[in-house]
Amino acid sequence: MRRGRPGRRDAERGQAVIALVGLMTALTITFGLALDLGLAVDQTLALQRLAGDAARAGAEQLDTNAYRAGTVQLAAPRAQAAARRYLARFAPAVQAQVTAGPQEVDVTLERAMPTAFLRLVHLDHLPLRATATAHVVYGLPPAGGAP
Repeated sequence: MRRGRPGRRDAERGQAVIALVGLMTALTITFGLALDLGLAVDQTLALQRLAGDAARAGAEQLDTNAYRAGTVQLAAPRAQAAARRYLARFAPAVQAQVTAGPQEVDVTLERAMPTAFLRLVHLDHLPLRATATAHVVYGLPPAGGAP
């Protein structure tokens, strides 16, 4: 049997292996980014729902004395406390900022989401933030839609 220089077929086989390794690397990176970013979007939406629910819980706290006098407004300290109680019950590990005035309750939530794939590039957490505002609404909206 004759041994000589590698033929053209052997060289093509080596190129195919290199192309396959490159393709697998690209697919792994794509799936890893999709995993981390998909989880970030999902958790941001959950945080947004939580902020909205907490703001609405606070916006239910009407000032009954002002209401009896004919003014519809919030009891701001009670509204703030109600939003904080809601958050303490359903999201105790989330950093929250709650402000309440006579007509609205603002809730801002922040948390760090641990990553799975992005840890490889030393990005251990992604910051997530959601903000919601609930306004005092009195009566029913007009028949045509929004007030």
